[in-house]
Amino acid sequence: MVAPFKQTESSEVSTKLGIDVAHVPVTGEVAYNSSVTRDMTYAATVIGATEVRGRNYGDSNCASWTLLENPATKTGVPVAMRAAIVLERKNEEKFQCEVTIKARADW
Repeated sequence: MVAPFKQTESSEVSTKLGIDVAHVPVTGEVAYNSSVTRDMTYAATVIGATEVRGRNYGDSNCASWTLLENPATKTGVPVAMRAAIVLERKNEEKFQCEVTIKARADW
């Protein structure tokens, strides 16, 4: 979870039923109250995965992350993200790394 947000939600149901009989000294009332309170925690979500790209076989050669905004506050995704990738290498030769960012905005 990223940037958690705690919110208390409550709902209440109230019902009254009254009885009044004319010319008889009987008056009654039945009441029913029900209340539910719960604490909800919402947060932005980060989903990570490893994939195979550029070929149809072999070990994963790509890591990707998806950032989803907090559905309660709708404040967008975090403004910064830091990630680390552990590489398993057979030698110390140079390797190529390509970073791409795809973003979709809801104006």
